[in-house]
Amino acid sequence: MPTVPDTIHPTTLAQIEENIVSWFGKVSSGSKSPISFSSHPGLSNQLCFFSRPNADFNVGIDQRTIFLEFKNHKLSVELDHFDVLTQFEGQKICFNIKPNPKPELRFLERAIEQVAETKHPAFVSRLLRFVKNLEMDLPTAKIEEATSAATDYLVFLNALSASPLVSESVNDDPLAEAKQRGLERKQQLVEAAGGVISSEDASKMLSLTRQAVDKRRAQNQLIALTQGRRGYSYPSFQFEDGRTLNGLEETLRELKSFDPWMQLAFFVNPNDRLGGESPTKALRTGKLSEVLKAARSYGEQGAA
Repeated sequence: MPTVPDTIHPTTLAQIEENIVSWFGKVSSGSKSPISFSSHPGLSNQLCFFSRPNADFNVGIDQRTIFLEFKNHKLSVELDHFDVLTQFEGQKICFNIKPNPKPELRFLERAIEQVAETKHPAFVSRLLRFVKNLEMDLPTAKIEEATSAATDYLVFLNALSASPLVSESVNDDPLAEAKQRGLERKQQLVEAAGGVISSEDASKMLSLTRQAVDKRRAQNQLIALTQGRRGYSYPSFQFEDGRTLNGLEETLRELKSFDPWMQLAFFVNPNDRLGGESPTKALRTGKLSEVLKAARSYGEQGAA
């Protein structure tokens, strides 16, 4: 079984060298190191990390993470506080590492790199202008609260619902208020469901392939919320202890005529036919027959 990589988060150039040297000494059993370090003359704020890959040792980089592998031992060097320039000198690889003067902007830089690849620049630029205005419009406490949400979608909805910009837009679009209420309602449903997980995480949770998970979605055995081109996300309440919630599939069969959002609303909302309990809670206490009866009458009472 492959070894789980060690991960280090150095904050100084000295820590980078010390940690890598220490790791290699620990895993190599005295083998000659293929790694060497040097500093540019007169540039004490830069570090050159040379490596010469061989049959036992490999090195690679992804953005600001350097991956080292010696036999079955792995190390991930997270360089969020640094800029890294990769150069090749013959058979050697040199990573020229220097501190990033504004490491707090690293997430923004990565996002901008992705945005630069868009095929719809006008669309993206208008959204970016709106987001910038949104940031200026919100107090710091509201921004921090929105940023703590589990998904990018919920971050946007949290920020949108807290902004006066939304109420101002009602004058320009008579339907803006209704649209906002719809977005807020969806946000509340996702939060009540315990958030959402990706298709990949759902497959890991159930020990299935992503294709098998998608087949369950297509057969109405799982609730999946569309994420546009990113595929689907799955409300978390459906998964327990490596399997799906007891009674989930049977209940979904009774709800097959409803869209995923209506199905989600049924599971997470209090239900009068269950004494005010949500169907999710009722299923967890073994009340499958009662939940199925409530599902059959769902069309009569709607999503409330």
